[in-house]
Amino acid sequence: MSLRVVRLPQSVAKTNYRAIQGLILVIILCITVITNGSALPPIPSEYYGTVVIDGAPAPAGTVITATIYGMPRGTITVTSPGIYGGPGNFNSRLVVTGKDTELNYNIRFSINGIMAQQSPVFSGGTSERLDLIFSSLSGDQYTISGSDSEGVSPSQGLEEGQNTESEKISEAVQQSSVTTTLGELGVQTTQSASGETQFSLDTNVLENAGNQISVLDNTVTIQAELFTLSLIAKDINIDQQGIVSGSLESIQLETVPNSLTVTGVGQVSAMLDLALTGIPEHTSITTTVTSDLPYEVQSAFQLAATQEGKEIDSVAYSMIVERSNLENTKDILEATIRMTCPVDWVAAHGGKDAIAIVHQGDTGAPEFLDTHLVGTDKNGNFIFEAISPRGLSRFALVAVHQNPVSGNNKNPESQPSSLITKITSSIQTTEKPYDTQPLFSPFLVLIILIIVVFPSAVILWGKRSAIKLNLFNNSESPIFIKREKSMQKDTIDPAKEIMLLQSEVAVKDQKISDIEKILEDKEREIQWLREQISNLHNRFLPEITDKQGKDKER
Repeated sequence: MSLRVVRLPQSVAKTNYRAIQGLILVIILCITVITNGSALPPIPSEYYGTVVIDGAPAPAGTVITATIYGMPRGTITVTSPGIYGGPGNFNSRLVVTGKDTELNYNIRFSINGIMAQQSPVFSGGTSERLDLIFSSLSGDQYTISGSDSEGVSPSQGLEEGQNTESEKISEAVQQSSVTTTLGELGVQTTQSASGETQFSLDTNVLENAGNQISVLDNTVTIQAELFTLSLIAKDINIDQQGIVSGSLESIQLETVPNSLTVTGVGQVSAMLDLALTGIPEHTSITTTVTSDLPYEVQSAFQLAATQEGKEIDSVAYSMIVERSNLENTKDILEATIRMTCPVDWVAAHGGKDAIAIVHQGDTGAPEFLDTHLVGTDKNGNFIFEAISPRGLSRFALVAVHQNPVSGNNKNPESQPSSLITKITSSIQTTEKPYDTQPLFSPFLVLIILIIVVFPSAVILWGKRSAIKLNLFNNSESPIFIKREKSMQKDTIDPAKEIMLLQSEVAVKDQKISDIEKILEDKEREIQWLREQISNLHNRFLPEITDKQGKDKER
């Protein structure tokens, strides 16, 4: 009895094998597209309608800014009085480009810091009419019914008969101001011949004004309703008339927290701790805690964040400090800023390490201050503290994150050719219109993967088939020689035939194992490519969006 090796025709085996390969490749591509598509930002929302300020149509040239959590997300300029944008295919609209983390948050519209009464929820992919009403009053919330604007006809560039939003509760700018007056305390200072600063104050006058005076060791403390003033001195003396005097060494002023409830954030507060050189006459400090941050200030803060490799995710609130007869660096040696924020808001925006205090100096230049969490207040809110080396002006409590940096792998052997360099160059040199789809759409990802993965897979599988065919058809192959010799015999020992087949199977198994290792390496390379593409998307899309916003503003 003789055994013969039966093989299928090469065309049939090759066809079935390539069909399986193609199916596997299609599945991989579909999974990749779905994975990348889930990380894409939501589709922008578009708005148009009438715009009224204090009952009158907004004049042409008025700029309307849309923000989400204090961050600018779109602008439009009024071209016809009382109308912004339009419903036509060729009409411009206010395009609001939000992030996936901002879905279901309210959009706020402002004109020169004045907030509109309307505040829709950002859902992405909508295009609707929204009539905006602005009031120059601030500090309150308004309840309105309907949004049709008196004096502005919906037919001026808009389609008639469209329904408007009704009975929507919206938010105006929220703010709280506290003024600390120091120049009326009666603290007199003079310079002695030795260069020391001598001070004197009348405790009777201060107590009659409702202040509390205490002297402990080398510190005179004045406790007022809105502040605590500490005079650190030596040789302190109190005469029979209640006059306290001594040689002044330093002055420390600590204001009481200025509290405000900010919609979407919660109850917040801010306070100052100042080291002063003196107290000039008619000195006062006014701190205003507000939910508003002008668009130009937000843009300056965002630019400063970009220069430090960061990006501002959200603005909790800001504090404006106005000084009267008190100069930075001259009268104010050091300014410590303390700003509180609810724990829930901090946790929802990256945790305590993501919170920073930003300062805009008198020159307008912004700077990120070295911010630390120093404790909690009586309400359980986090207290963040920072020292401002340039004195007092405007401050904001923001949430930031580090911009991801790709390309840190310095080993050229681990990077496939120059594919990533080419993609980076195309991203840096391509300008995308402000209201178009994101650069890394699922179709672009699919095309890139087809170009990179499909040729590699075809070549790899082709080599595998060639190796297999070569083993059986090459006349110099040991397997081919043994098989031909055995087939030439009339009778073949079944045991030897089985051993021969087992030997052939062992050789083929080894070859298949080697090829599977090669496939695993290629799969790791494909996975690396997908990660690089995702990193590039996260790295360059915010920069392109910011640039487009600036171009649109210009």
